Amino acid sequence: MGVSMILGIDPGQKGAFLLLSGSGKIVDMSVMPLGPDGQPDYLGIKNILKEMKKAEPNVYLERAVAMAMGSTHALTYGMGFAALKIALLELGLSYTMVEPGKWQSLIFQGIDKRFKPKVRALIAVDRLFPDEKGKIPVSPKAKNLHEGIVDALLIAEYGRRQISHLTT
Repeated sequence: MGVSMILGIDPGQKGAFLLLSGSGKIVDMSVMPLGPDGQPDYLGIKNILKEMKKAEPNVYLERAVAMAMGSTHALTYGMGFAALKIALLELGLSYTMVEPGKWQSLIFQGIDKRFKPKVRALIAVDRLFPDEKGKIPVSPKAKNLHEGIVDALLIAEYGRRQISHLTT
């Protein structure tokens, strides 16, 4: 039996949702919807999750560590994270939370630790998804691949590997 769909979620203002097939192909993606106040928008989150729920995915949600954030950012992140968890629960989507260090230690294997995490993530996408990276939009300001979608993809890949490990 093959691995089913995996939904990787990178929460936060620059976050994203990415649906990955069991064979490692990008099926769908969406950036975090923001309200007029610049905060993650609950109804937008719920609509994205409702659409992606149709694929019956295994959901992997990144849990950030607030110690690495300033107080304002931590509050903003917490509000968006709460909206995300409420939407998941309302839609009956169970999820696995994974800390950044856990998924990164697996996905970034063999990539020089002297690079910053965002650079390591781009290298990982180049290595793991050379045929899929063209589907990832570029952030207008940064001129790099959208960091939320990159992280959501790598979180989903972490989930895919966990599921594959359990089924073999």
